[in-house]
Amino acid sequence: MNKLIKRIERLLKAAELPYFERHYLTVLGDVLQKYRAFFSATEQHQLAHYLDLGNHPRALYLRLAQRQGTWFLPQHCVYEEADPAPAISALIAARIVVLKKPDRAAIDELYN
Repeated sequence: MNKLIKRIERLLKAAELPYFERHYLTVLGDVLQKYRAFFSATEQHQLAHYLDLGNHPRALYLRLAQRQGTWFLPQHCVYEEADPAPAISALIAARIVVLKKPDRAAIDELYN
């Protein structure tokens, strides 16, 4: 857990981050310090994968985490701070994002 906190601190010091990522990492670092018992080994492993990503994939992931419905489609993932094609590829490679074609029931659920 301390390794995760140190990695977060390094990112906050070294990288020029978008405001929303700086906020997320600051909050995440505080939560890890104060409530580390709430994180399972699997969750810590997932956080480590997230922190291993480059700036663009991390930024895109945080943007995607705030979306729902058809806004997850890659053509809607255009942001100033993240080049979508390599960022999506990195998220898929890290198994943080899974691209799949929705079935009819999922599409109907979005619009009903």
